[in-house]
Amino acid sequence: MGKNKKILSLLLVMLLVFGVVAPAGAVEPKKALQDYFIESMTRDTADVYSAMSKGQLRIEKIAFNPQKNGKTDSFSEALTEHLNNSVLDYNISFDIKNRKARVSLLFSNSRLKLPLIFYIMEKQLIVDLDSLRKSVAQIDPEIAAQLPADRQYLVNTSKDEEELFTFWNDLEKAQKDSKLDAKSQEAVADMIGLLVTSLPDKTVKVFDQQDVGVQIRHDDLLPLLSSLIQVVAENPDKVSKFYNNWKNRSSLPVQNASIDESLNPADVKKSLEELRKEMDRSFHLNEYTLIKGPKEGNRFRSLNRIDIEIFDNGDRSTGGQFCIELENWDENNPTFDFSFPTLTDSNQITFEELDRQSAKKR
Repeated sequence: MGKNKKILSLLLVMLLVFGVVAPAGAVEPKKALQDYFIESMTRDTADVYSAMSKGQLRIEKIAFNPQKNGKTDSFSEALTEHLNNSVLDYNISFDIKNRKARVSLLFSNSRLKLPLIFYIMEKQLIVDLDSLRKSVAQIDPEIAAQLPADRQYLVNTSKDEEELFTFWNDLEKAQKDSKLDAKSQEAVADMIGLLVTSLPDKTVKVFDQQDVGVQIRHDDLLPLLSSLIQVVAENPDKVSKFYNNWKNRSSLPVQNASIDESLNPADVKKSLEELRKEMDRSFHLNEYTLIKGPKEGNRFRSLNRIDIEIFDNGDRSTGGQFCIELENWDENNPTFDFSFPTLTDSNQITFEELDRQSAKKR
């Protein structure tokens, strides 16, 4: 059982590799996929001083089964009502060199449009009060009326400075640590080659605009897991090298791995059969698609889509149907079309002062 757990932990790590897909062009799809994986995971980001991530999270369908212990679950009903056919627009911009960031969010459904804009500075969190007023007014007009109309920004107090300072230090460290040495690049390239080769042919597809990616349906899950287990069994040295290299670069509490290639085929088959029964009992995956492309200059598009039905069973009180799509554009060293706020005594109010003023009005 310990060996099976180790195999599953390795598979989870390796599946992280499949989060990007590539432009196919005239190259054989798997080769294009492999080349893009290697280029994406070994790219040097040391010269990236600013970055922007912009896109939409589209909840096309979210339908919880609102039954809990034989009764209607009002919370599940409310989630279904407000999240079904909703969209979250986001624009997250980082000026890493000057330690400034802007986050712009807009949640919308058939009844509401809730904006929120805030800024993360080196030692300050700044909330745009106009965006907050617009959102709160749609939910609770009385609370919205308590927000000061003569102030533009809501800011934290000095006691929170250390946490923000630590956030920026960690971000800069992560950027520096992302650069791979030659040994790490070799381990990544070896593992990507093995994984892409092991993908069932029908899961690698050419999509619109000649982009190649991975599309997995329920019947593909078992062949995919079987192929990955075979990779582990046939290439223990390369898999161990990749896993240990990833462990050394990760902050997660994982241990060194030594892969035993002598997996018992009968045990593997039995485990896969049990896993298939559990998957069929728990959920049905209609579609899981990952696409990356096209690339426009310094901008990269990615699309992730999942359509899944989760079944009710004895271990789970709420199932449902979920179809969610995330379309994202990443850009390195962009030109920002906004300015960061300049605070004055007359245009800001602290969270603590706002609480005091609101308490007086109650």
